[in-house]
Amino acid sequence: MDSERCLSAMNARAAFLALALVACQPAGAGDEHASEPSLDAQVATLTAELDRSRLLAQTERAEARTQIASLRAELDQAANARIARESEWLRYTKAISNLGERADVPTPEFATDAPAEVAATPPAPPAAAPKDAALEKDAADAAARATARAERDRAIHLSLRSLFTAERILAFELMETGTLRDGATGPVVLRTLDEIGRPTGSICAARMRFEASRTARTLTLVLENGYERRGTTKIPFARVGDDE
Repeated sequence: MDSERCLSAMNARAAFLALALVACQPAGAGDEHASEPSLDAQVATLTAELDRSRLLAQTERAEARTQIASLRAELDQAANARIARESEWLRYTKAISNLGERADVPTPEFATDAPAEVAATPPAPPAAAPKDAALEKDAADAAARATARAERDRAIHLSLRSLFTAERILAFELMETGTLRDGATGPVVLRTLDEIGRPTGSICAARMRFEASRTARTLTLVLENGYERRGTTKIPFARVGDDE
């Protein structure tokens, strides 16, 4: 009887330990292995979406670079066309200014066939038109001076445009410099440009001169008696002494 009681007690204790082990086992221990395939599927989906996003970003960057290159090509083409038009206009104005030299070209006289009876009689010599040698000389000198002034003004215009280019003055484009008088040139027309070279307005001045500073080693461009035009708005220059 005592041995049977001991065996029953041992069996009861073993059953109790088995139940305790089953109770202490984590409830989700068996589900971890079951959930691993679903996690791998989510990771694969996210990785595929990330790859698609990267590919889309690369495609957009490539399209943006292509569009920028196309716009730059169009801008260069427009700038070359504008320079060609300005060069053509300069050639035209130079041709107009050279007409004064050709104004004294004599008009040719074309003789006609006279009848026989008229040809037998020698024609009377035409009356010589009075000529003033001094007036002709003055006219020739004036034409020569005008031509020299035109060449000098053209050289000044080209030199100033080269100076603007060399100093990388990109906000202004020199269109007209006028004639040199009393240490200044004018009238002057400048076109204002934005950061990508598009016209935004213009500046007109009666005179333009330079002021040099030996101490600062600078050259200041001074515009006098003019205005700035922005769209339909006209802004005159401030006069010296207005702020006093």
